[in-house]
Amino acid sequence: MLTFKPGEEEQEIEIAIVDNDIYEDDEQFMVRLSQVRAHSPSQFTPIPVRLGAASTATVLIVDDDHAGAFGFTSEKFKVVESAGEFVAEVVRTRGARGEVSIPYKTVDGQAKAGDDYEHCEGTLRFSDEQIKAEIRIPIVNDDEYEKNEDFFIELGEPIWHRDMSDTDEGIKGRPVLSLSRCKVVITEDKEFKSFVDRMLTNANTSIMVGTSSWKQQFNEAITVEEDEDGNITTKEKIMHYVSLPWKLLFALIPPTDYYNGWLCFVVAIVMIGLLTAIIGDLASHFGCTVGMKDTVTAISLVAMGTSVPDTFASKTAAIQDKWADSSIGNVTGSNAVNVFLGIGIAWAIAACVHAWNGTQFVYVFHLSLIR
Repeated sequence: MLTFKPGEEEQEIEIAIVDNDIYEDDEQFMVRLSQVRAHSPSQFTPIPVRLGAASTATVLIVDDDHAGAFGFTSEKFKVVESAGEFVAEVVRTRGARGEVSIPYKTVDGQAKAGDDYEHCEGTLRFSDEQIKAEIRIPIVNDDEYEKNEDFFIELGEPIWHRDMSDTDEGIKGRPVLSLSRCKVVITEDKEFKSFVDRMLTNANTSIMVGTSSWKQQFNEAITVEEDEDGNITTKEKIMHYVSLPWKLLFALIPPTDYYNGWLCFVVAIVMIGLLTAIIGDLASHFGCTVGMKDTVTAISLVAMGTSVPDTFASKTAAIQDKWADSSIGNVTGSNAVNVFLGIGIAWAIAACVHAWNGTQFVYVFHLSLIR
């Protein structure tokens, strides 16, 4: 019986629960309040009192005599090769009663024992109420560039160290496996991988771009490029014949093997400048012939021949490069070539010619240009 004194709002009911070592299903019982009454100091002034809506409580007894379910926390793990060791955690859920042994072993996948990791086989022993244990696998760091490899860790049937007959209670309470197999992926160290990738990229770029003779350059210029499958499509043929004059023209540039590529660089810059000046002059003459202003010619014809290809080149560089350095360098370099070489060469030649002839270079500015 509970007795509430004046001003008291809470009381507790203590019920003893009998704990045994036999596995049982979860059970429940109810606690019900009834026959509430008030003790009034005056017999003639009764105090109103009644039970609330929650006058009955259900108590669920959860059985903790199950030995537990054993398994890994995830189906897949990753470990860096340079870590030296991988730790796999085995957890115990749905009970933790009694001592249990769990055999385990590693199984080869793409990774091979002895070369990529050390083979391990043993037994995990869980003591009473223990819910976690660790399996430690040594990882071999061979400092070699290789793709990701994997191996597996498997758990065997658990062994319950307890004398229990084959009764229903004993069978139900025995330990079981949950997630008994996991995959471990050995990944390459990021710093080492980035260093090797950078070195390979630089080496492949030098091999791909570099040439050793004019013969090689002209052979590459007149040869139709194949697609990824080794076939020559109609599109490839059309693009080859359209660009053939330019390929033959730039095949005249000295090979990159001469003077460590500096001769190729200087001659290529000069040829690009000359072509830019020629394109600008041709566009200017065409605009004059059809009656277009120089400003319109510059933002249409000249831009179509110089700036538009640079836009696509910057897009390609942005997609293929990890950073934006190539895109920004292409834009600034292209503008520098267009302005300083395309315009500067024409003015420099004019200045040299007038200086050689002893005449004065005079530029006539027309007011009609600003209208």
